[in-house]
Amino acid sequence: MQRRIIFAATESLMNILVISFLAVVSLTTFPTQTYCTPAASSSGTHDPKKSVAAAEAAQPVNDNGLKEIWQEDDRECRYTKGPWTECDATTNKRSRTLSLKKGESSCVQTRTIEKKCKKACRYDKGAWSDCDSNGQMSRTDSLKQSSDTTCQTTRVVNKNCNQGKSKDKQNKPPKAEKKEKVRKLKRFLKLHNKQKQLNAS
Repeated sequence: MQRRIIFAATESLMNILVISFLAVVSLTTFPTQTYCTPAASSSGTHDPKKSVAAAEAAQPVNDNGLKEIWQEDDRECRYTKGPWTECDATTNKRSRTLSLKKGESSCVQTRTIEKKCKKACRYDKGAWSDCDSNGQMSRTDSLKQSSDTTCQTTRVVNKNCNQGKSKDKQNKPPKAEKKEKVRKLKRFLKLHNKQKQLNAS
């Protein structure tokens, strides 16, 4: 009886070892497909047109110093960037034109892009003058040396006088006096509260 039990246990152990060995051999011979890989690579197919398009998109080509751009949505449209125009003083904007170089018939032939001009004219602010008979004050600003040479050397800024506000500012006490008043009020309230506590006890 004991021999039969030992023989059966030995036989089951051998079966487990054989199954494990076969599993290891199958994994090494037929590797499983890894996840997070494109389906095209696993199938082994290769599309030369897609490869060329991807290479062109990854490496933009220069055409006479003008870069090309792609617009990718439901169609592909390749445009050539034109130079930026001079800044328009009325709108403070400059623009450039994109011309279609390659694409489907549904692509727009030309596109126009606008952007705001950078502030090239910077001035040092002057002092405000006294109010004149018309109730206005003026200020003359001088151009900074780092600014563009095409800017005006000086500019005049005008604004209305607000005499009521200026009088109020003159009548207001300085900040130091305000702080001192606040400190005195806090001390008074502190002493008053202490006196209340003593009377209550």
